[in-house]
Amino acid sequence: MARTAFLVARQEAKERGSIDAVILVWDADDQGDARRDGLDQARTIARLDEQFRVVLGCPDMEREAWVLAGFEPDHETEQQRLDEERRGLGFCPSAEAHRLRDNDDNALRSPKRALAALTAGDSSREERCWTEAPLDRLEQRGGSSGLKAFLDDVGRELVPMFSSAR
Repeated sequence: MARTAFLVARQEAKERGSIDAVILVWDADDQGDARRDGLDQARTIARLDEQFRVVLGCPDMEREAWVLAGFEPDHETEQQRLDEERRGLGFCPSAEAHRLRDNDDNALRSPKRALAALTAGDSSREERCWTEAPLDRLEQRGGSSGLKAFLDDVGRELVPMFSSAR
């Protein structure tokens, strides 16, 4: 899939002009390191022929773990939801989202279920978890879910494109 994405990017560059970067994010699901290794291999191959930068993200286990890393309660009701989740799970789902490992979206340890419970299924509240969270919170909480690696990749590959400072 990653190789196909890079081939599409190559074709777009030929038809419409250059492409500065490709950002590819793909849930690890149960494949973990194997998926990350495959993405890295595809990036290495793409870099041999292409001029665009490549940023890879591999949320472990699902992208919801990344969103949970930014969650902080905004009001008492959200604090109550977080406290309920913490009691039920035995750990804080926003601080340790990488421990949510169940593929069944309705299971107790499902990242999708935990996120929906904390945000009451509100997509705008979910969005605020990653758009308003301080970067250091995302990096600290996202070390084991692949978020920190993604943010590091963004810093290495994309930030220099927008900054005169190295």
